[in-house]
Amino acid sequence: MTLKQYFKRALSLPPHILILKVYQHLIFRLKSYFVQIKDIILPTSSSNYSNVDFTSLFSNAPDTKLIKTSFPQLDGILKKTTNHEFNLLGSNWVKVEYGMDVNGIMGIKYDMQTKFPPRPSNFEWIRKSINFANRTNSNKIWKFISKEYNPIDWHIDFKSGYRWNPKIWWFRIPYGHRDGVDIKVPWELSRCQHFPWLALAYGKTLKDNNKQKAETLAIEFQNQILDFIATNPPKFGVNWRCPMDVAIRAANWVYAYDIFRLYGWEPSQEVKNILANSLYDHGVFIYSNLEIGTDKFRGNHYLADICGLAFIAAFLPKSPTTNYWLNFSFKALKEEMDYQFFDDGSNFEGSTAYHRLSAEMMLYTSLLFDNLALDKKEVIGDISFDEKYLQKLYLMSQFSQDITRQDGNICQIGDNDSGRFIKIQPDFISNTLEENHLSQSNLINIIQAFFKISKSCLNSDWIYRNTKQNIPLQKNEEYHQIDNLLSFKNLFSEEIFKYIKVVIEQSHLSSAPKDFSSTDYEFELSCKSDLEIKQYQKFGLYIFKNKDFFLSFRCGKVGQKERGGHDHNDQLSIEIFSDTLKIEDPGTGLYTPFPEIRNKYRSISSHFGPQVYKDKKLIEPGKLDQGLFSLNSKQSSEVIYFNKKVCIGYNRKLQTIRFLIVHEKKILIRDLSINKSYKIQLFTFNDNLKLSRGYGLFINSNTNNS
Repeated sequence: MTLKQYFKRALSLPPHILILKVYQHLIFRLKSYFVQIKDIILPTSSSNYSNVDFTSLFSNAPDTKLIKTSFPQLDGILKKTTNHEFNLLGSNWVKVEYGMDVNGIMGIKYDMQTKFPPRPSNFEWIRKSINFANRTNSNKIWKFISKEYNPIDWHIDFKSGYRWNPKIWWFRIPYGHRDGVDIKVPWELSRCQHFPWLALAYGKTLKDNNKQKAETLAIEFQNQILDFIATNPPKFGVNWRCPMDVAIRAANWVYAYDIFRLYGWEPSQEVKNILANSLYDHGVFIYSNLEIGTDKFRGNHYLADICGLAFIAAFLPKSPTTNYWLNFSFKALKEEMDYQFFDDGSNFEGSTAYHRLSAEMMLYTSLLFDNLALDKKEVIGDISFDEKYLQKLYLMSQFSQDITRQDGNICQIGDNDSGRFIKIQPDFISNTLEENHLSQSNLINIIQAFFKISKSCLNSDWIYRNTKQNIPLQKNEEYHQIDNLLSFKNLFSEEIFKYIKVVIEQSHLSSAPKDFSSTDYEFELSCKSDLEIKQYQKFGLYIFKNKDFFLSFRCGKVGQKERGGHDHNDQLSIEIFSDTLKIEDPGTGLYTPFPEIRNKYRSISSHFGPQVYKDKKLIEPGKLDQGLFSLNSKQSSEVIYFNKKVCIGYNRKLQTIRFLIVHEKKILIRDLSINKSYKIQLFTFNDNLKLSRGYGLFINSNTNNS
């Protein structure tokens, strides 16, 4: 955030909270100064492990026959991955290496690439790239990398070309400081979510009796891990800036290694020691920097922290430290199920895309604890989840099903950063190698498999064979009518109150009250079968759907306990998807590289919600000038009435009521302001606004109002 944004954000806080935050920030800065000095002077890499043997996490490897039949894209992805080509966050497939040329982004291109010198001058290159205290260890690690290996530049934003200095201490790494620079790009690569694909390909190749090729894949996996460890010493460089990404990286390392081992491969003892020490460093860093707010707020970052820590602690040999981490992460996981997920399985972030990310973390870490060996169970006692926990986990898949349209894509509410925890088998767009970031079918499948309900793909088959859960589960309660009208009686004038009653009684929009600004919309459509009604009150989402039609209505509290970090100004907005009509949420765009684009996609002007003006100026329900990850909680909306035909919501900030009437052949919408000084204008469908169907993924809009 800019200094101005920090100032505005500070003014919005209660005085006692502001004082506490300032005090805690000053204490943290003082402590971090001395820690930074120590890390600069002394090596930050551990040497605790010298003859390590890892704990087996799972008993069954993915079925190699299913790899062939249900993951046909693996060969194509493998070819690119082994050539160090990646397609992340809208980059398109690009080879990431030192000295690479980049395409730039929106006309911005930085020339900061570093050339990798020819061998044998590796130590000279390490001397220039690694801080003094860690050079000796980095050089030792590098000696175990194959001579023909072409290193990956882990420190570059390979979209803009900007490169972070690997010698800078983690907390001093800047971001959001230059136009076009996106710190999420190296973070996404450093999550190493392509490692499980190498493990799958290894197993498939062995099955084909091509041992030489299989060994090549194993060595590639080993080289990439050693490359990362050598060039990213703990607490230095861009890839240690965010504990969440450190945790996701560790989980993917552990998971991929375990799959390799299940297929019969293990590296030398020296390499195992290097990996063990690095994972220990990951664990120390994560636990020392758990992402908890000064007010004890936790979100998906903290959830990732504890899940990554669980994988590390379960994988490393038991010790007082790893035993403590395992105890902590197990207890914290159960706490976060209560804290971050509602009873209906939906997530508190206020984002349908972040629901998948958090649900994946819950699922895979629950599976991990479900499979822990006896010695680990002796460490933390009874490893079991109560019925409420398991019921929530199951209902996460139902939420994903309910938000899925007939084209297989979800409706977008709030941010979508394309984030995943472990991507064993991504969803792809048709027969391409392009991931479909709006499909949550994989999440639905793996949760169903966890409870031994069904197995329909490679990933779900593997989970089905590794889970012990088989309990009776219940779906969400059926539709129920909501009638909160009486609670608004003192808020609305008698005229407005009576008008709402008439609309409810008649399921029809009669003439709007005079002297109040209003705007009407009418859309023709044909529902060929009865509509299913889905309601998620705590999330704030109401859905009408069948095989031909989908309509979502956003109305509820702002996410993250009304912090709005991943919310958009989309309250009272709708999405419609049918053969003849498409009104889609525009998505997210980008975060820090272009703040104006971030705010454009967050703005009410980009969502089909009430467009309310005061003195000819559009009112943003949540302020966009308090930082890119904050929206004022005053934009929350409330449901006045909801049944199978009528949905009425009210936004206190806009002082506007939206009426939604769903008939078999048409949809009626009316926006009505109860403030006579406010004027409502028609929403303009912006044909030039490109839909963002994933982070950094822009396509030409096909949104229309015809």
